[in-house]
Amino acid sequence: MAAPKAIPVGRLTAGNFVAECTPDRLVYFLVNVGDGDTQLILLPEHEGVRSLLVVDARRGVGNGRIIPAGPLRAPARGQLARAHALVVIGTSAGAAGVIADARARGLPVLHARLRPDAGLSATLAGGRVLAFAGIADPQKFFATLAEAGIAVGATRSFPDHHRYTPGEALALCDEADHKGLALVTTEKDLVRLTGDDRLAHLAAHAHALAVTLVFENEQAFKSLVLEGIAAARAKSEGSERVHSEKE
Repeated sequence: MAAPKAIPVGRLTAGNFVAECTPDRLVYFLVNVGDGDTQLILLPEHEGVRSLLVVDARRGVGNGRIIPAGPLRAPARGQLARAHALVVIGTSAGAAGVIADARARGLPVLHARLRPDAGLSATLAGGRVLAFAGIADPQKFFATLAEAGIAVGATRSFPDHHRYTPGEALALCDEADHKGLALVTTEKDLVRLTGDDRLAHLAAHAHALAVTLVFENEQAFKSLVLEGIAAARAKSEGSERVHSEKE
């Protein structure tokens, strides 16, 4: 049995459950990402896995098409067929269609929001920022900054998974200096700036906005994970009994 491969990109308030995704604890948990920039954790397929389809409340499933024609990594109908629940991040009405589809399939719908790091908001209080991002939906990041009370003086959007060039890094630093703005980006973007000396100045001066995914009904999320634990444990114990009987 392959060990789970975790790729944490965000943090969960119930993260202690996700942290227990190891073979010895018999916990298997999978988050399928629908909008390209809300990855939480990825684990291999297994009968004990609990699979969540995550969508942004503002974008929903967009035009319903897969990349590059649309925002999805796989058809929404197929993902819903494999999912154990739908997670909707935000409060807009753009996901009404996929919510209705999920409920028609009897899937629980979990609502959540991104809570920005209060420390960064305090650090940047009273000033303005130049926000830049190379993710699937930069506007979502800019809106999160505004909701956190951070005054956004300018924004710069780049393609998803963008690799910044030295020229772009210099232009961002020059613009921020000229306009008296602090530089702010996503944690994912800041990671892509590290390790290249030509981008070191931008990396050193850019603040990364950390966010935590907070569930409105955290108990419902925990219950879903605990169901995965129980299913995996039951399967493991059954396999052990069969093996013992053969011996």
